[in-house]
Amino acid sequence: MNEIQKVYWIGVILGWMTSIIIAMIITLTFFHLVPSAIGATDLVFKQNTQVDLKVPVFFNGTRASSAAVCNITIFEPDGDTLIDNQLMTNNLAFHQFNLSASQTLNIGEHTAAVYCNDQSFNDFATFQYLISPSGTDDDSLGQLIFLSFSLIFSLGAIWLGFQKEEGWFVMIGGLILVSVGLWTLINGIGLYRNELTQAVSLFVMAIAGFITVRTGIELMGEWS
Repeated sequence: MNEIQKVYWIGVILGWMTSIIIAMIITLTFFHLVPSAIGATDLVFKQNTQVDLKVPVFFNGTRASSAAVCNITIFEPDGDTLIDNQLMTNNLAFHQFNLSASQTLNIGEHTAAVYCNDQSFNDFATFQYLISPSGTDDDSLGQLIFLSFSLIFSLGAIWLGFQKEEGWFVMIGGLILVSVGLWTLINGIGLYRNELTQAVSLFVMAIAGFITVRTGIELMGEWS
């Protein structure tokens, strides 16, 4: 087995490993997006930033008085309790609760439950808000489409290059795969941007870099 064949089989094995990992993350992200799309929440905040939640409170169509007391409980996307029955600030026009940057780290749709008491009146309401890397909810599907096509094109170019023994195809595919890894390292994958996506991105970049460099060395050997 010559060097180009060794590189080929190493590239195939590592490429399939990379594809499986990224496909799993894309699949999980897609199913994670479905509930958010159905809920169509208008409250979207950027990850790792301070958030000011403002909730207007009415009883039978009348705004709550200065004596109204409201408590809020917030559940994270995985069901864990983020805020447990904490008192909100009464600003007459609305009740307010501040989230610190450390309380907006988990990406996804959060559910808030607000219970209010105004003398003899009581009421309870829930609402949802979304935490995303960019602070918008309209970029996740586009990211997934971009990643999918880039991944298919780059792996296809690498596979075709090995099949046809065309090193330039391998190098182009490898460089695109490095770019995809760098892009996901910075922006995350869909609504996910954490240690897992960073580890996968670095893994992809390492594999793509190895394939590209080894192919470049083979090409330079053929030219000399």
